[in-house]
Amino acid sequence: MDVKYCHIDDEDGEKLDCFGYCSNIFKSIIYYLLGCCTGGFIFLVAYWRPDWALKFKCSPCPLKKATQVLLKTSYGAWFVEEIQTIIVDKERSHSNSTCTVEFDEADNCNHYDETERLLGVAGSGGLISQRKYFCHKYLRYVWNEDQGRFHFLRGLDSGSHPGLFYQCPSGLSLDEVQIRQKMYGPNVIDVTVKSYWRLFLEEVADPFYVFQFCSIVLWSTEDYYYYALAILIVTVVSITITVYQTKVHLERLRSMVAVSERVTVLRNNADQIDVSSDELVPGDLLVIPPNGAQVHCDSVLISGNCIVNESMLTGESVPVTKIPLPYIKRLSNSPLEQREDQYSPERHKRHTLFNGTNVIQTRYYGNVRVLAVVVRTGFSTTKGGLMRSILSPKPVGFKFFRDSMRFIGLMTILAMVGFSYSVYISVVNGMSVGKILVRSLDIITIAVPPALPAAMSVGIVYALQRLKKKQIYCINPSRISVCGKLKLICFDKTGTLTEDGLNLLGVLPVQSARFGTVVSNAENISQKPMLAAMATCHSLTMIDGRLSGDPLDLKMFEATDWILEEPGEDNTKFDNIVPTIVKPKTAEEFIIESALKGHTPYEIAVLRQFPFSSELQRMSVVCRTLGAPNMDVYVKGAPETITSLCQPQTVPGDFTNVLQHYTTKGYRVLGLAWKPLDSKLSWHHVHRVSRDRIESNLQFLGLLILQNAVKPQSYPVIRTLQNADIRTVMVTGDNMLTAVSVARDCGMIAPTHQVVELTAKLSEDHSHEIHVNWCVVGAVQSRSHDYKTERNYIDGGRRCIHVAVSGKTFALIRIHKPQLFNKLLMSGTVFARMSPDQKTHLIQGLQNLK
Repeated sequence: MDVKYCHIDDEDGEKLDCFGYCSNIFKSIIYYLLGCCTGGFIFLVAYWRPDWALKFKCSPCPLKKATQVLLKTSYGAWFVEEIQTIIVDKERSHSNSTCTVEFDEADNCNHYDETERLLGVAGSGGLISQRKYFCHKYLRYVWNEDQGRFHFLRGLDSGSHPGLFYQCPSGLSLDEVQIRQKMYGPNVIDVTVKSYWRLFLEEVADPFYVFQFCSIVLWSTEDYYYYALAILIVTVVSITITVYQTKVHLERLRSMVAVSERVTVLRNNADQIDVSSDELVPGDLLVIPPNGAQVHCDSVLISGNCIVNESMLTGESVPVTKIPLPYIKRLSNSPLEQREDQYSPERHKRHTLFNGTNVIQTRYYGNVRVLAVVVRTGFSTTKGGLMRSILSPKPVGFKFFRDSMRFIGLMTILAMVGFSYSVYISVVNGMSVGKILVRSLDIITIAVPPALPAAMSVGIVYALQRLKKKQIYCINPSRISVCGKLKLICFDKTGTLTEDGLNLLGVLPVQSARFGTVVSNAENISQKPMLAAMATCHSLTMIDGRLSGDPLDLKMFEATDWILEEPGEDNTKFDNIVPTIVKPKTAEEFIIESALKGHTPYEIAVLRQFPFSSELQRMSVVCRTLGAPNMDVYVKGAPETITSLCQPQTVPGDFTNVLQHYTTKGYRVLGLAWKPLDSKLSWHHVHRVSRDRIESNLQFLGLLILQNAVKPQSYPVIRTLQNADIRTVMVTGDNMLTAVSVARDCGMIAPTHQVVELTAKLSEDHSHEIHVNWCVVGAVQSRSHDYKTERNYIDGGRRCIHVAVSGKTFALIRIHKPQLFNKLLMSGTVFARMSPDQKTHLIQGLQNLK
């Protein structure tokens, strides 16, 4: 059955309603005749409301026959897009495919089947197929014949099993590349820079300016020449400057993202060829050069390691280590298990090279090349999504805009009343029709000030110049007025309010389930596992002969006074490939002496690394000491998380009090733990065992205490915002008490103000009810209350009381107590132990507050 409507979910999670329309010659003739008869006014209205123009010119039809589509977003906005067609030759793709490697029988999938799934050519019949698509906000939506609807054209980032990326070691054939280039288009993020004339016309076509020019014409007929000329000059100058600034900023943005270079890929039976990065398509096998390069697409690493700088996306220049995606066989046909096994760039970001980032260096062994499979190109990539959010921002219902529209609407009603009364009086007095129109329309120009756009433009132009001096560029000047209405700003803690660098206060070791004394010099630690954990449990790497990585890891490792060595040619002494070796500096002096005496030098090899996860709040490594019969596991992370994974008898009874003592003073505290693995566990088995099994039944080693000083400029900035009546909020992944202490130090919480911490817990009867407790931070006892009592503390009007919550409590209240959640957003000042998803929910919740 032919359908005239379909529902589409796009890449950004926005829901689109799609309606089909086809050309109607009779309607089009009437439309253009009316446009000419009205002096182009119909065309102007059509520019303001393209959906009206489409409905006027075209007729509804089934989507299959449509030449244009009408899209309605979840925000109520309408868009009209043209449908285009391309020709896909399926026979050539199938017969010339070089990817004939398949999964085992349980997988039941080959590379050509995946091509059909991506392009939607399965079941369409015939050897040559016409594929219809349309583009909306730089993304492509392709017609699916079987489903009778349009769907977003995805790459290999959704619905792909990890084994697929290992299925085609020889690369794509040239015919497959040509087909995918037709479907996906060039791999470029090309920001369209309109001409000055086009920008000028679009600016002039704004309803306010149209009304203003009509007013100028009206004033000119009444001999208001000087006033009309003054308004015209100010308007033209302000429009010209705005257009010029917009053009310059668009060109600058384009120069920042439109980068094209030569890259190396494997195609046609593993032939290594150099192509332009514009020609990359999903499924291409990319060769990463040893000396690094810029990444021009989103790709998943399948062999070798990469050290990547992701500051373009994250803003942090800390190098990140990327490791190959594990190969997982499909063991079940269950849809749920298959969905959990599917590759996702967000879930597998430690295996994904993102567009716009820089590979600093690569690691590979022997003649094995560092390879990555392209999964997304162009505007579908992570960098492309960032550009789309800049070029097509989501509409935000600011009260400033709503109040402005209400004001204009009210003045328009008054103007129409005055217009009607003036017409009536003029008719009664027997005035001519021309005079009646001029005098009556003049009342409208008085009630609705036509000089308002010019005045606003002058202010915006001045603001643009001030921002430019601060190296801030704006391609949507109208947003500047909104920025003056900000009421709340959220801050991260580490590196934002506090210094980037850390100072190690000391190590608090545990022995026989008791805390010892703080050791300021790590070399004096008597426990070898504690020292080994500090030396191995990190993600540091050598770049150009210099140790690089997270500042916290750097401080921790430097305190051990050990040496880190990257892999060399000699990997035989550990029997297998070793990514990193650490050893004390003193070991260098005794290597020769130890060899002569038959002793084994003290060296530790890091065999496997589980990177830090903000959701899990920890990282771990599997190591082997040279000459030892077994391997060891070392874990580092949030103290509460680490102790939950440890054997209870190894955790001191006063752990909570000791932790509270240091976090209350604003120190950053980490927990360390370890456990020896069974000597029968082989190197190959370690690389297949799950993370949960590795990070269990640990032995608690102690606490690492670091000092993170508040930036000198933090207090003045927070004070300035507070004086401007702008609320400040801290959102961090750090410990609650540490965050509260920093909030007090930077002036976010006044010394005389009280901080109340909320904790929520699900009821034990699985009724999805939560019980909320509160306690004053710093107090010994806590009190338990029901929801009615909590309202007394979560009150946006009482700013002398600040609410602090953890990520777990935030999530429970958001899901189970919507009314309490809104009050929490109004009074919350410190949000600690927040995951990235929870931070997103917080920002969205704050934006939705009325």
